[in-house]
Amino acid sequence: MNIKKTLFICASYSLFTTCFAAATISVPDMLPEYWRTFADGLNGPVQLMTRWYDVPDEEIIERFGVNESTVNRIILCRPSGELVTESPLVLWLIHGTWAAQSPEFFDPSDETYQMFLAFGEELACRKKRPIEIVSYTWDSADSYEARRLGGTTLRFISESFFGVSSGYGPHWVVSHSHGTNVALLASQEVCFEAIVSLAAPVLEAIYSPLYVGTFYHFYSLSDFVQKLGSFDRRSAKRMLGLSGNGRFFQKESPYTTTYSFRVMFDGGEPAHLNLKRLISYFWDIVDTRESLYKHYTHFDLDISFHARAHEPFVLLSGREQLRSEDVLARMAEYGNNPEMLQELLRDFDQSKKQSELFARRYGGRSIAERSGWSAQFVANWQELSDVITRCVPFFAPR
Repeated sequence: MNIKKTLFICASYSLFTTCFAAATISVPDMLPEYWRTFADGLNGPVQLMTRWYDVPDEEIIERFGVNESTVNRIILCRPSGELVTESPLVLWLIHGTWAAQSPEFFDPSDETYQMFLAFGEELACRKKRPIEIVSYTWDSADSYEARRLGGTTLRFISESFFGVSSGYGPHWVVSHSHGTNVALLASQEVCFEAIVSLAAPVLEAIYSPLYVGTFYHFYSLSDFVQKLGSFDRRSAKRMLGLSGNGRFFQKESPYTTTYSFRVMFDGGEPAHLNLKRLISYFWDIVDTRESLYKHYTHFDLDISFHARAHEPFVLLSGREQLRSEDVLARMAEYGNNPEMLQELLRDFDQSKKQSELFARRYGGRSIAERSGWSAQFVANWQELSDVITRCVPFFAPR
C-alpha cells in the first residue's frame, strides 16, 4: 500500500477516535444533574469549540430549594481543547449595594454581563477545565448586617453545594463595590482561589481577605462612592477621615497575595460604575504584571482604548517606589542574594519605562498624578446621567 495513503488512513482514524472520545464526556457522579444534561446535549467533536449551557430556572429551584432566591442565574461553559479534569471551577458574580436587580450580573443581553461571561470563558481555557458561572444575589441594603448575612449565606451555599465533595474545583469571585465585602466575609471560613475586586470600599477592620489565594483590587481616585462607602457610620474617626484610606488594602494576610491597581481609562480616572469595564482587560493586565514585575504589588494602571498600533494599550507602573533603603532591607531579608537585587532593579527600571510611555502618550503628565477636580466632576456627572437615564422612565430614550 502506498505509504502516503497509509498515513492518511491512520491520521483519519486517529481524528475519528479522538472526536468520538471527546463527544463522550465522563461527568463526575457528585455533580448536579444539569451537568449531565449539558454533557448529553453535546454533539460532535466537543474539543473543537467552546460550549455553553444556561441552566433553566426550574433546575435551579429543584437543586437549591429554600436558597434558590440567592442564585439568580447559572451558566455552564466547557472550553475547547483538551481538559485536565472534568471537575469544574466555580465563578461567583456578586453585585454591589442596591444592585440586586442589576442586569449586569445575570442578563445575557447586557453588555457587562457578556464581559463577565467572556472573563469566565478565558479563566476556564487557562485552567483547562469546565466552569460554572453563578450569579449570586444578596439583600444589597447599605448596612453591615445585610453584608454579613450575604457573606454567611455565600459561605453556606459554597460549602453545601459547591464543595470538593460535590465534584467542584477551586472558586473564583468577580465582585463590585460592597459585593466584594460580602465575599470577604465569606472568606473568613471558606477558601477562594482568587477574588477580583472592582471598586470595593475598604474597611479592613471589618472586611479583609483571609482564605484567599490571590486578591486583585482595582480602584479609582475619582470614585467618590467607594470613599463614602468605606466610612463606618459607627465611627466618628472614620467619618472625619482620620483612620484608614478607604481606597486600597494595607494589611497583609498570611494566606493571601494582594495586588492593588489604581485605574485610569485613557489617562482619566473612571467613576464607580464605569470601573466594571476593565474586566474585559483583566487577563491583559495580569499578563503584563507577570511579564514585567516580580516585587511590585501596587500599581498605576492605564488602559488606552485609543492607543495607536505601535503603542501598548495597557500601561502598568509601580505605585510604591522601591527606595534604596527598601532594596537594602529586602536584600538583608533574602541573604544578600544578587539575583534578588537584579529583580528589584529590573522592577524599578520597568516601572520607569512605563511611566515614560505614559508621559509621552499624555503630553508629559506623570502617571502618578491625580486627575483635576473638573475631570473628576465630569466622570461622576456622566455616570450619574447614565443612571438617571436608565432608571427614570421619563428620561429613557425612545
